[in-house]
Amino acid sequence: MKRITSTTSTSLSHNNNPDIPSVKDSYSPAVSPHDLYSYSLKLLILEYINEPRFQSSKSINIDQRQSSRERYGDLNNGRITRLGSGGNNIIKEEKNDDTALALLKGKLELYLNKVTINQVGITNQDYRRSLMKYYNDYYLNPTLRKTTDEIIRPEDMIVYFSKTASNQLTKFQTGNFQYELYNQISKFIFLLIELANASQASSSFIKRLEDYERSLKSPGPSIQAKRACIYQESNIGSLEDQANISGTLKNIPTFRLEQVTHSSYFAEIFDVDPLTLQQDIIKISKYVNNDQYCRELRQLSNSVKNDKGPLVNIDFSSNDDYELWKSYILNEMNILFKKYETRSVQAGQSSETFEILPKNPRDMFTALMVKVFAKDCNNQSTSLKLTQDALFFLSKYSKYWMVDYYSTLASLIYTSMTLTVLGNEQINVPLAENLFSMIDLKILTKDVYKNTSIWNDGDQKQWIINMLFIEEQCMNSLDNLLSGLFTKTKPKFSPILSFYYTYIETDPAIVMFKKYTDYTNKNAIRRLKKTIFKCAEIYYISLLDTLPKDKFLELHHIQEVGESLLQSIKDIQKRYTKPLLDKINIAFISAEMLITAYATDFPSMIKRAERYYKINNNESIAPVNALELYSLLKELRDIYIQVQTKRQFPFDLENMFYKYMRKIIREIIKNIKGVIITSLKNERWERINNETPFSHSVLDIFKMVNESIELIINLGWGNFYQLATAFTLILKALSDDIKIYSQSTLKLIQKDLRQSSFDALKNTIEDHNLEERVMGSDVKDKKRWTFHEMKKALMSQPEKRVIPPTFEYREGTCVMLNDLETMIKMVNELDEKLEPECISQEIENGNSSNDLNDKNITDLDVPLHQVYSIRVVEAKDIRGYGKDGMSNVSVSLRCSTKQRESGMTRVIPKTTNPIWDEEFEIQLPFNSSSNLTFNVWHHSSSKLKAFTGDDICGRANLTLDPKHFTDDGFPNSRTLDLDTQGQLYIQISLETEKYDALFSFGRSYRLLSRSRDRAVELLVDKFSSYVSYSISRQTLQSICDNTQSLRPTDDSIYDAIVPLFDYLNSNLTILATQLTDELLIMVMLKAWFSILKTADNLLLPQLSIAKNKLALTKNSLWKHDSTALPGYGRPLTIKEVEIVFNWLDALCIDFFYNNGEGPPLQDLKNKDYQKLLLIPAFYDKSSAELKKEIQRLTPSYYKFIEKKYRDNNPNIVISRKLTSVERRKTIMKTSFRKTKEQLDREASDDCINTLERDSELLDIILRILISKNETDFVYQHLHERKLKRKMIAITSIADKVSKGHRVKYKK
Repeated sequence: MKRITSTTSTSLSHNNNPDIPSVKDSYSPAVSPHDLYSYSLKLLILEYINEPRFQSSKSINIDQRQSSRERYGDLNNGRITRLGSGGNNIIKEEKNDDTALALLKGKLELYLNKVTINQVGITNQDYRRSLMKYYNDYYLNPTLRKTTDEIIRPEDMIVYFSKTASNQLTKFQTGNFQYELYNQISKFIFLLIELANASQASSSFIKRLEDYERSLKSPGPSIQAKRACIYQESNIGSLEDQANISGTLKNIPTFRLEQVTHSSYFAEIFDVDPLTLQQDIIKISKYVNNDQYCRELRQLSNSVKNDKGPLVNIDFSSNDDYELWKSYILNEMNILFKKYETRSVQAGQSSETFEILPKNPRDMFTALMVKVFAKDCNNQSTSLKLTQDALFFLSKYSKYWMVDYYSTLASLIYTSMTLTVLGNEQINVPLAENLFSMIDLKILTKDVYKNTSIWNDGDQKQWIINMLFIEEQCMNSLDNLLSGLFTKTKPKFSPILSFYYTYIETDPAIVMFKKYTDYTNKNAIRRLKKTIFKCAEIYYISLLDTLPKDKFLELHHIQEVGESLLQSIKDIQKRYTKPLLDKINIAFISAEMLITAYATDFPSMIKRAERYYKINNNESIAPVNALELYSLLKELRDIYIQVQTKRQFPFDLENMFYKYMRKIIREIIKNIKGVIITSLKNERWERINNETPFSHSVLDIFKMVNESIELIINLGWGNFYQLATAFTLILKALSDDIKIYSQSTLKLIQKDLRQSSFDALKNTIEDHNLEERVMGSDVKDKKRWTFHEMKKALMSQPEKRVIPPTFEYREGTCVMLNDLETMIKMVNELDEKLEPECISQEIENGNSSNDLNDKNITDLDVPLHQVYSIRVVEAKDIRGYGKDGMSNVSVSLRCSTKQRESGMTRVIPKTTNPIWDEEFEIQLPFNSSSNLTFNVWHHSSSKLKAFTGDDICGRANLTLDPKHFTDDGFPNSRTLDLDTQGQLYIQISLETEKYDALFSFGRSYRLLSRSRDRAVELLVDKFSSYVSYSISRQTLQSICDNTQSLRPTDDSIYDAIVPLFDYLNSNLTILATQLTDELLIMVMLKAWFSILKTADNLLLPQLSIAKNKLALTKNSLWKHDSTALPGYGRPLTIKEVEIVFNWLDALCIDFFYNNGEGPPLQDLKNKDYQKLLLIPAFYDKSSAELKKEIQRLTPSYYKFIEKKYRDNNPNIVISRKLTSVERRKTIMKTSFRKTKEQLDREASDDCINTLERDSELLDIILRILISKNETDFVYQHLHERKLKRKMIAITSIADKVSKGHRVKYKK
């Protein structure tokens, strides 16, 4: 019959977390003190009368005597003796100690000799080696043999052997050294005792050896167990002196108290006086005998055999387990039968009413063990040290009362300990561990025994209740430890948890019980959590008590409380990394309580602190101090979010501290501007060092900017909209300050270059070489020339050209240009770091989702402006002030609002159709207007300029009003009529400032790049005049003969351009020592562009000549020559054209590219260069052939115009130019680095467009026709083309309007 495994377990509970009965309530022994005393005394007497000393007289040898000693001993009142079973009846011939010692030495020598020659077998090889070594050293070695002969005490022999054994174990031992050494010494002492007995030594001599043995501290098994092994291994019986020692035994027990073994211990545990105990022994001894005990055993045996014993089949999980128990009990009974039925000792008479075995042996044994453990242990003990008396009662009584089955004995001993020394509310971990260790090692000696889930019901239930009780003790101990959670020395849970998981959680019976019942430890878990919470609450209150209660409360007091909380939380988290009992996260519970309490009280605390600080200091709290507190609270909030996922932080942290953030932003904005102003004021414009080509101002500015950005980033601001707002305001201020820096730097560069030019001019005048050296131009005499003199000069041979001196660029000029380039790089790095597109998107999302407007951003009183970008493109047919009918032209811009000059173009020498293509920026308050005046100036090259000044060529006005321009950054073309003659062509774009990171980056980049590009142009302008002079008609004339019949040699062509090589090389060499590599490449490309432009003007006349027919009828210098064109001159011959292209090829490959050391070839052979290469292919064609080509290309041109109108965004203004080149110049399009790169690619793609190339070829052919006196044809073609463009524009607008697109047409 089998039981269900969970039956017993389930019987303990029927609902969730049931009330488990306590050990005291369930297993307090139901035994009266009288019965316990009586039955215990009966068994003590039974054991006494069956001691070997009371057996019949017989002859025994040493083996038998030793066996007797080992099993029973002859210890009066609990002390085991070494005397044999003969006791006082053994007759010995006692010798004096000296004689005994001499005999012992001889006996030992004989024994060791036999061990050496293997006549005596020693099973323990380590012990055998030690004996042989001792024999070799102290008997065979003559030197040490004297030591042996001089020994006067047997203890010295033990000492010498100990030394020998220790040395041997050090060499060979791999196990427990201390245990093995003790084992060998014990064996040796025992050997000496047996040899002394065989030599009939005196009892005092033997006692000395026994006392020495007892003084040793055993690290292992008991002395008695050791001796059993020692005797077997020593094989003493092989010695010749192992003769029988005869003696006569006396069989009469006296029942005197001092003769009864363990009587003293018995009296102590039952607290009975010796007289009473003696009387009780005499009284009970009449009935205690072997027959009585055997009769009771026989009755119990029959009950077990008939399945009516204390345990039956149903108490076990299987029939096999029951049969195993049954077999064990019956076998134990048979052993006892054999022991007591063969005994002849009788102490009393039999009685059927007298019982030796109790009816309730489990309770009786438990009650007895309670007294034993109470005697030998106490609640404060850390180890379970049971005396020999205690072990006697434990082993004998469990065996005689039939409760020594492994599961029964283990559960009863466990219960007894729980009812005594382990019965406190909190667990005694060391003592409990000792108990389980003793049970495992002494009782549950097999692995199958340790499986408590298969024990019988009674034992298993008793074990489970004990385990649950000790589990409750663990919970109580943890609860007590948690109360000290916030003390300086953190509680240590590991001993309790180690015990809990080692002995309780993994116990098979407990595992099964919890699996098949609803038992949980929820209540304990809840109680522990409550303790943690309460402890944290007390700690928080203690911190609050440190705060000042009056007006002395300051911000740092509140911060100190928060820092203490944070540190405590970190300490707990570091100390307790794993959840307690896998369910209680101590750090989480503590953090939740502390942070919640602190965050709940914080708003009122900071309001008090702010109010008191205002009263005491008449100012607000410093934002830096407040934001330090914010950082602390943010860290606490981050922890709170981790520990509390269901509730939000008690207050909006960012909104509370945002006012301090705005103050920091104001300070940052102020500091950035201050750094820029200070840098401009104090900068000496010197390189930092040879490896760093820029000045300290750049480092100072961007160090301030980056530190400010890092300050904001490191705050870890939780409101991304507010964070984006902060970055937007800083970037807006930075762009405003960069405007100041870039414009100021550009003005300083212009001033430096003017001063350098003035110094060069002054030096030239002093050298009296003004005519030959100033800008490489022909300077006339001081008086005005007549017409005939001019004609004669023109018809005469050209004068010898002299290379002008290298321009002396100042170091400061180059450093300022390096500064601009470096700032562009740093702005790009800041762009990559901040990702302005994300900032801009966050602002947009925040405004739309929260119904916010710019008031959230603009509360720093930073007004918005509108930015006008004015591009001065070109002028046509302006008035010529020079003697040659030309002007050195520039344009200045003057804004009426600012009442000062807003910008000025560079000077274009000797032209009436100048092309500047320069951009300027004017900033006006939002929705305001202003009048902008354009003054076109002629800059005289006369040395009297200082007295006469510059001449005005014309003036035009334009009203800057946002109503007249589209606010999208795209250019709006304007043609302004000058008040004298001619027109000025400009483009104007309008963009309103935005609190937008993209806008700020775009504006900063555009301001810096414009200033840099303008500075590069100014540098190049210093040697562009000599470029114009070198690539000119005069140079062509110098290498061509008057008849122009022969082509010059290659050497003469190359030699003509060598002076330009040298001049450019000398200037670029100076710049190379000051500028960065990137800037030097830019300068070289700009110089190359100037060369291409000069070559273009030399090779062909401009289309503007044909656009203005009035120019054809004007009187000019070339009127007498029918082949000359106004503003251009005589067309070049095909030979001259070839020479110009030879020059360009030499400059491109030999000078600028220079085997890869200069700019890349793809940059040199750019669009402008490719366009020039079209000229030789058509230059020698006839007018008729060219006109046919015009007819072929005209449809492609119109397709090109249609494509431009069709492909552009329908929402933009249709202006004069609609290409990516214009789009990429707007602020918003230059704001995003990826967008800039994309637009650059688009502009590059436009350059290779077939339709565009055809349109460029068309313009080239038209210019060639002008040089062939086909001006009327060209004029007519340009007029038709203008009408066609207007028609295409109108058609495109109508199409887009029909599709619902917004368009605005500008002429």
